[in-house]
Amino acid sequence: MSGSKYKYSFMQKNIEYNGSSANDRQFVGLYSQLDSTSSTNAKGYTSLAMRSQTGTASPRYHSVGLGYGGVTSQAVDLTQRFINYTPDFTVQTQWYNTNTYYNWIRVKNLDAADTTSGNAIEFYNGDYTWKNGTPGTGRNVHVWDNGTPSFVEVKRDTTIFVTADTDYDFSAAVTTAQVLSRYNRIIIHMTLTSGATADKTTTLHTPDANLMQCEILIRGTDNNGSHTNDIDFGTNNAISSDGTNASGYTLAQGQGLHVRIVYNGSAYKYIYY
Repeated sequence: MSGSKYKYSFMQKNIEYNGSSANDRQFVGLYSQLDSTSSTNAKGYTSLAMRSQTGTASPRYHSVGLGYGGVTSQAVDLTQRFINYTPDFTVQTQWYNTNTYYNWIRVKNLDAADTTSGNAIEFYNGDYTWKNGTPGTGRNVHVWDNGTPSFVEVKRDTTIFVTADTDYDFSAAVTTAQVLSRYNRIIIHMTLTSGATADKTTTLHTPDANLMQCEILIRGTDNNGSHTNDIDFGTNNAISSDGTNASGYTLAQGQGLHVRIVYNGSAYKYIYY
């Protein structure tokens, strides 16, 4: 039956009614309505609804349930409560006999088959949307960056123990973008044994903005005395204590060095202390 409407409502109960005015009614009810799918105005819902205010010509109605198809408001009878535009699950407050509403929680587009089809979870009338996607590897938290929801990896400290008497290229181990997303502090421990036959070098990244939120601590242990633990910043990528450009640093026996990134107005540079 094209365009036909099937409606079934039940369990409507007047909690309070003093007989003087419909404005004094309170309702709690479970309601369902289904239109035929061939109707150009097809819509339907199943909701648990409550009217919470009395003694006012403009009460509020509160509903929780499932709905689709732009169901509009009606008056006191409460037989239509939801305003929805896709198959949704909604916790909603609606103003009496208007299309003014507030969605406390909305699960949008229940028909979506995957996380790329426009489904989402919204809170506080859409002010906060839970990211529609899968967290990345490692430990992740959900954040809003200028209103855009996303998952980010939990930042932490990490320690790297360089194999004794070997060079280490930290710049080849991770990207600066990975450093930004993963680490607050990186501790690198270099070791020269008595059998070392050459100086050993730890190579750092070309400095950029991604490294500005991370502190790098490098310590050198030297049991040799004839060779050294060296740090390679890259050509002129560091600022020495006298303000000149530096490309590297040699650690004394047992010395620890703090390394940070600064922007000097024209380039990113390592500083150390």
